[in-house]
Amino acid sequence: MKKRNIQFLLLWLIVITGCQLQQGENQKKDKTTESSDNVVLSPGASLLFKDVTSLLTARQKNEIFNQTTFLLTKQGDGFYFEGGEDFPFLASVFPVDLNKDGVEEIFILWGNMFTSGNAGNNVSLYIQNNKGKYTDQLGVQGQMPLLVEDPSKSYPDLIIPEPGSSFPLWGWRNDEYVNVAQIAENILANYKTINSVDLSEQYVKSLKGNQK
Repeated sequence: MKKRNIQFLLLWLIVITGCQLQQGENQKKDKTTESSDNVVLSPGASLLFKDVTSLLTARQKNEIFNQTTFLLTKQGDGFYFEGGEDFPFLASVFPVDLNKDGVEEIFILWGNMFTSGNAGNNVSLYIQNNKGKYTDQLGVQGQMPLLVEDPSKSYPDLIIPEPGSSFPLWGWRNDEYVNVAQIAENILANYKTINSVDLSEQYVKSLKGNQK
C-alpha cells in the first residue's frame, strides 16, 4: 500500500513539473512574439530615418542601419565610422520602388571628403533579397544615380555621377548590381534618364496620397 502511494506521489510530481515547464515555455514564446511585434527603433536608425516616409518596419530600419556600420556621434546629430570620430557626416534616405512591385528599395546618400574622397559622398542602395533581407548593392563614391528608363529591364541601369569625364554604369545582373561600363560625359544626353531623387519624391508623394 505504501509502495502504491509513493508511486502515485511520484507520478503526480512528474505531471505537475511537466505542466509548469510547459507553462514556462509558453510564457517564453509569448514574450518572444511580443518583442518581435513591438520592435523599437535604435537611436541610430531613428536619426537615419527621421522624417522619412516609408513602408519599412522598425525591424527593417534597424537592420539597414546596422548594415551601414554607421556610428552615432555623442551629440546624436550625425554619424561617423570607427576611427573617424573627428570627421562626422550626415546621411539622407531616399525610398523608391525601382521595379514597381510594391517592395521598397532604399537609397542612402552619405559621407564627406574623409569617407568619400573627391566625390564628397557615397551612395548605397538597399534591395530586399529572396530571403527578405536588405543588402547594399552599391556603397560606391558618387552622387545620387541617374536611372536609365527601360521598361524591358526588371531593375533600371544606374549611372553614378562622380568627378571626372566618365561615369560608371551599373546594371542588374544575376540578382545584383554590377559595374558594366563607363559612360563618357559627352554622350549622357543619348540616355533617357530620371534622377533618383526625383523618383523618390514621386514615390513618397504617392505614399502620402494613399495615407489620406
